Amino acid sequence: MKQCSLNKHGNGNLSDSSNSESNSAKESKKVQFSPEIVQPEPRNPERKPRRPSIAATREIHSGINQIPKKEDIKLEDLSPKPPLLYDVKKKANTSELFPSIREEDGGSTPLGVKTRKIAKHQIRQESTIDIPGLTVSRKAENEMNCGSYGIREKLVIVLVGIPATGKSYIGSKLVRYYNWLRYNCRFFSVGDKRREEGASKYSMSAPFFDFENQELANFREYLAMETLENLLRWLLNENGVIGVLDATNSTFQRRKLIYDRISQEEKLGIMFLESVCTDEALFQQNMVLKARGPDYEGFDAEEALVDLQKRVELYRKYYEPIDEREEGLPFLQYVKVINVGIKVITHNIEGFLTGQAVYFMLNLNIRKRQIWLTRPGESNDTIAGRVGGDAPLTDLGVQYAEDLAKFVDRQRVLWQLRETTERLNSKKLSFEEEGFNVWSSVRQRAVETSQFFNPAVYDVKKMRMLNDLNFGSHEGLTLKEFAENFPEEYRVIQQKDVSYRFSGLGGESYLDVVHRLQPIIVELERSSANVLVIAHRVVSNILMTYFLNYSPEEIIDVGLPLHTLYCIESDRYSTVCKLYNYDAEERSFVRVSE
Repeated sequence: MKQCSLNKHGNGNLSDSSNSESNSAKESKKVQFSPEIVQPEPRNPERKPRRPSIAATREIHSGINQIPKKEDIKLEDLSPKPPLLYDVKKKANTSELFPSIREEDGGSTPLGVKTRKIAKHQIRQESTIDIPGLTVSRKAENEMNCGSYGIREKLVIVLVGIPATGKSYIGSKLVRYYNWLRYNCRFFSVGDKRREEGASKYSMSAPFFDFENQELANFREYLAMETLENLLRWLLNENGVIGVLDATNSTFQRRKLIYDRISQEEKLGIMFLESVCTDEALFQQNMVLKARGPDYEGFDAEEALVDLQKRVELYRKYYEPIDEREEGLPFLQYVKVINVGIKVITHNIEGFLTGQAVYFMLNLNIRKRQIWLTRPGESNDTIAGRVGGDAPLTDLGVQYAEDLAKFVDRQRVLWQLRETTERLNSKKLSFEEEGFNVWSSVRQRAVETSQFFNPAVYDVKKMRMLNDLNFGSHEGLTLKEFAENFPEEYRVIQQKDVSYRFSGLGGESYLDVVHRLQPIIVELERSSANVLVIAHRVVSNILMTYFLNYSPEEIIDVGLPLHTLYCIESDRYSTVCKLYNYDAEERSFVRVSE
């Protein structure tokens, strides 16, 4: 019969009882165990010390250092079988062992891991970073599409919310942001299709949106699904990357119908974007704006507002906000934007494109403000026609910088007076004076252009992100020298390929500069202060294409001439642009007629 004893290494091996008895005296001299403390064993010079087992280490760290005596250990205790959590012959009550996370998801697995039903498009590769011009997914050459720059991820953003909550405004801002980053994005409006197909059949007044009228409800559902089909065809067959479906989508039944249809297609991400407005003053301002929209062309302003209020009441009666039911849909992502960015709630955001949308919405700002753009004053490289470089300003360039600071200072004071008057007229007694930022690149000519702004009044900063396009080994060349010495590259540049990267150390493409400027754009969206950006030619072109919502193809052709000043006044309702030319003889800025 075999018994269990501890050998001299204390590892609990099985040995013959005779051997145990014969060696017990020797072992007792070598190792003595306290009932409370484990004493270290002296090293055997003939053998290397053995690493303690994982189980022994866990016991020591957990404070279980009581070593059992030989006679207290039973053979059954050393069985390799793991202990049972419950009787296998008896049906386990998993609700008692592991509380259910959500009943509609089918409960939960051990350790609380949520289970979901498998959708038809369930097998997907995880979405990772995809940046046009900087990353390219590896796939077959015939699948590559230059219009999408190798972007494999595709996304459908479904807007949700009652009228006048700002969802269309948020959606249009997202479309502009994505397109500026060179993701092919398009806005699909159910309202446009309704006016196109329904205006000749039905009145577009408030009764058209009555949920109890089954005929009209069916027609509105047909319009929504037909618009969705157009979106999907564009995404799957026409180089689309992101499609935004603009509709109220006010009930769970409608949203589930849209979700099921999108789920039939492979490799399409789904994100619901719900806009909620709890600020009554903001909501009433949105109502006034929407009453001037295309639904009320030819209406009296007061009549249009009354009809819109009736429409909103119909929607509020049946509106169902996004809740736990949507959370139970596999792979569905959603974002709740409250009061146009004051508060943002997210659920299950996992894709790169959706992450970009959340990042942008966290920085939404509807405050009215001015953004000024100008190029650095004239430099020696400008006169010579050299690209890049870091030359100082000429005398004319210094004069421009001095007069620029004086002109912007006058405009800052006029802006503050105008804002104070508007607040007093609207009976808003509280008024906080906003700051004014002046940003420039770190190039010498840009820094010298900002030198006359008083740092006690303006927050003057140098930013490397605003540096001009790096021409690599071609820095400092004139266009003539470029064409003569590098004819092949010059021909490529003439084709206006924004993805072309200049050769040499540090060389960049237009797309490189676009993504370098992404933090600048987000900061401009977030900031409520007025900003003057002193940027070089390529950088100013790229910034203007964003704020003026130019097409991506116009990014190279848009130009801000030397010694001109561009002002963009934007709020949630409109964008007003002003252009000023500098008169060097009169030392003044003259506004160009619109």
